Amino acid sequence: MKLKILTIFALLTSLGSTLPVAAIETVNPQANAEVILLSQGGWREYGSERFTIRMPGEPVSSRNSEEIDEGLTLTFNEMTFEDNSGAYGVIYTDLPSNYMQGTNAREVLNDMSALFLISTQLEGLKEVEKPIDLKGHPGLEYRISEEEAALVLRLYLVQQRVYFLFGVSERENQVNQFVNSFNLR
Repeated sequence: MKLKILTIFALLTSLGSTLPVAAIETVNPQANAEVILLSQGGWREYGSERFTIRMPGEPVSSRNSEEIDEGLTLTFNEMTFEDNSGAYGVIYTDLPSNYMQGTNAREVLNDMSALFLISTQLEGLKEVEKPIDLKGHPGLEYRISEEEAALVLRLYLVQQRVYFLFGVSERENQVNQFVNSFNLR
């Protein structure tokens, strides 16, 4: 199983290059992330105008645009951190109003989940899918926990914004600390 998790780690850390990207723009990490020092073993709080999350180091921010359907291009904003023991990231996109019309939250989450899992070649995780909730906002979680490593993926739909969180590490407590620190402003 450790080999499977390490393979997932490799796929997630190369996420930007696995998506069929129409355009990529690198953004200065300080331009989109606010830093608040915390006293928890070097972990710091980062975020944007709508969320905060703790990471063990300064994330790299980028923006990728992807055409997911004819006439529908989404911009994915990424905030990721990687070191020798793991990788952590938040990816978010705002969905257009016309995409949201005529669908419910579960359908949107299922569509976005499929997009994320297929683009990272992790379709097999669908069998460990679990519905979750964040302050009344629906979500999905995918969790693999083994003695050697842990992987957690979470998706949340907050109004028209979808958040994708991923954490993979040899230390399950760090993965849990990461995904559980996600907070809406």
